[in-house]
Order: sequence, then C-alpha cells, then structure tokens
Amino acid sequence: MKLASCRSCERSFTWSKLYKSLWKLRDVQCEHCQQKHPLSLSTKFRVHSISYLTAILGLFTADKLGLSMLESAIFILLLTLTLSLFYPFIVKWKE
Repeated sequence: MKLASCRSCERSFTWSKLYKSLWKLRDVQCEHCQQKHPLSLSTKFRVHSISYLTAILGLFTADKLGLSMLESAIFILLLTLTLSLFYPFIVKWKE
C-alpha cells in the first residue's frame, strides 16, 4: 500500500493530511508546491460505502453477539474508526 502523492512535484502526502481531508471530503493541497488536488467521485463513493457497510455489518454482528444498544453503538464506532485508518490508501485524484 502506498500513499497518494502530488502530481506536480511527486512528493507523498502525509497519512494525517490525507486522513483529515477524507473525513472532511475536501481537496488536498500540497505543502511543497501549493498544488490543489480534488478528490475523485470514486474516492468519495468508496469512503462513504466503506463507512455505511461497516455500520451495517456492525449491526448484524452486534445482534448476533447479543450486545445492548450502548455496546452495539460502541462496537460500531470502534469498527468504523478502525477501518477508516485505511482511507488514506484509497485516494484517487480527479482527472
């Protein structure tokens, strides 16, 4: 797995910069050359799909485990946050 890099200067973005931009669904700006990179529609779709599918999967799993509502909410939140750690690796830029 490799993090996305700037198209202009080829420098890799930091994981935290990509992670923050994906949660806000905002463009990423290169700190070196100031080039803005808009996120592609497919990246936005993947981020939302992973989040929704994780929540649905978490609901089914929590139900099978017999968790209470609070335990289920905590389980789903932790599962979603854990999977979101991989979001920076699925970034694609708008062409």
